[in-house]
Amino acid sequence: MKTAIVVFGLFLGPIVLGQSFNLEAVEGTWKGTLEMYSLATKKGSQPEVTLTIQPLIKDSVWVWRTDYISEQYGTISKDYTMRVIDHTAGTYILDEGDGILLEQQLSGNAMYSIFEVQDQILTAKYTFHQDEIEFEVCNSTKSQDTTDVLSHRVENIQRVILKRVKQ
Repeated sequence: MKTAIVVFGLFLGPIVLGQSFNLEAVEGTWKGTLEMYSLATKKGSQPEVTLTIQPLIKDSVWVWRTDYISEQYGTISKDYTMRVIDHTAGTYILDEGDGILLEQQLSGNAMYSIFEVQDQILTAKYTFHQDEIEFEVCNSTKSQDTTDVLSHRVENIQRVILKRVKQ
């Protein structure tokens, strides 16, 4: 099994990664409702989400602002920037502005990120379509097992389908 993974990485990886998708195609303002699930049970609070993607430096840096609006918490804003590291390889950095940099990998029309916060492993994925962006975050508690292969149970999922409201 390990051989198959290495073969994929060496031969197929460069073909799949860094496709010709360009973030300029998704510049604008997008809105949707966040659905939150905990162990497959839908949670009550469903905040409205606005994602604004605007160029700061043409073809290389974008405003990546997400506003979460709920009756319970008011407006929570995440004011980040997205930077190109290597357009050909499809690598980007989401800069949270406080020293936290999350590497992003663009493959086809989807951008992936995996990161760890304390003992939580999180995966984030943006899937870009012509008229919508799907954003999903899943998390799992980090396994304390010491076997070669670790499995992590998905504990929470947050998903929003964003529709373009302004270009």
